[in-house]
Amino acid sequence: MKYRVQKVIKETPSTVTLVLAGPKVDFLPGQFMMVTCSPKGQPVKRAFSLAASPLRNQLELCIKATPDGFVSPYLCNVKEGAELELAGPYGRFTFVEGVSNHVIFIGAGSGIAPLRSMMQYIENKKLDINVDLFYSNKTEKDIIYRKDFEEWQGHKRGLFLTLTQEEWTGKTGRFDLAFFKENISNLSKPLYYLCGPLQFVRAMREQLLEGGAKKDWIKMEVYE
Repeated sequence: MKYRVQKVIKETPSTVTLVLAGPKVDFLPGQFMMVTCSPKGQPVKRAFSLAASPLRNQLELCIKATPDGFVSPYLCNVKEGAELELAGPYGRFTFVEGVSNHVIFIGAGSGIAPLRSMMQYIENKKLDINVDLFYSNKTEKDIIYRKDFEEWQGHKRGLFLTLTQEEWTGKTGRFDLAFFKENISNLSKPLYYLCGPLQFVRAMREQLLEGGAKKDWIKMEVYE
């Protein structure tokens, strides 16, 4: 399917959101698309998560340029009006309604993309549930969609940010069991969605299980 880049939004120095115009796609919050492009003449495919709610009637891809990559830097520099080939949606890391009245999202870096899709979906459907976001980044300038989340927090909406490689006025260091216990009244009751690098996802899962979270209620997606 052909899509036109309708808008390029600079989120951080290394991350953009591509707003796409093209055929309507029915997808579930948390799914991804396969993007085909030719940064060096030869077509290559890469998976990128849809970062907006399916109820918003537009496709948004979150692209973070990796230092040693060549597809993501290419996509971070595409111009409005450019055409991209997409296939999908794919993926089983999707939001499920009715499991718990407390949902906790835990993400790192660009792993925030599918979590944002789920969070927007919850807001669009006006679901009466408690939602907390625990979001880890290396530095303050790396925080993707920060303004969105700061506007979103409030009644039944908790926001917890941490930086692992920079001092600032907020929390620093990795999320750990002590921090989760301090901010979650009962770790066995929420439904968890984890997304980020493999080491991060594994560490968060271990902390949650140690704290009493239900194994089957921890959903995970790994970003390499």
